[in-house]
Amino acid sequence: MKILPSLLFCLLFFLNAARGQKTERELIDSLVAELAATKADTSRLNLYAEIIYRHVNYQPKEGLVYVQPALDLANKTNWDPGTARVKNRVGRLYWRLGNFNEALEQHFEALNIYTKNEDKIGEGRILLAIGQDYLDKGDYGEARTYLLKAIAVTGENGDRIYQADTYSILNYLYTKQGDIANATEAAYAYLKAMEISGTRAEIAMAA
Repeated sequence: MKILPSLLFCLLFFLNAARGQKTERELIDSLVAELAATKADTSRLNLYAEIIYRHVNYQPKEGLVYVQPALDLANKTNWDPGTARVKNRVGRLYWRLGNFNEALEQHFEALNIYTKNEDKIGEGRILLAIGQDYLDKGDYGEARTYLLKAIAVTGENGDRIYQADTYSILNYLYTKQGDIANATEAAYAYLKAMEISGTRAEIAMAA
């Protein structure tokens, strides 16, 4: 039987997608099993953060099951690094689900922790997340403000990959606004940041 090339491509695509989903499912199940066997609160908090992170792009609604237990444990431990990590991941989960107000609330709480502890890496990365929250919410003015803040902070601490990611999203923002001059400038800055980091460059779109 002769199979059309386009049909064969589609079959391979869906088989690979299914294989990838199975792997993600197995990883999540493994993390959940590890969580059940773990007693130390700080370790459990890190596991919650990882489980929620894995759900951002895989069955995000299922990930909501872990949000409140993670936030409750964060409040109990009063451990800033783990609490900020959990709030960052919870914010990304809400962002993926289109609940931008809740995403912003969690991300701003994480930002406060990073700022208090002078964690510039965390601060720069959460500023990027806040910028994307505002962008996908449709508040382009606030999105631009926080993306530019993220560029400044990631530049100061040499976090070139995240600085490049921010330029990529800023390029998307300017393109949506029809601001070709600034979009071109952001694209060029993205390429330069990727060149400095030694990473292959591809302009990404805000999802």
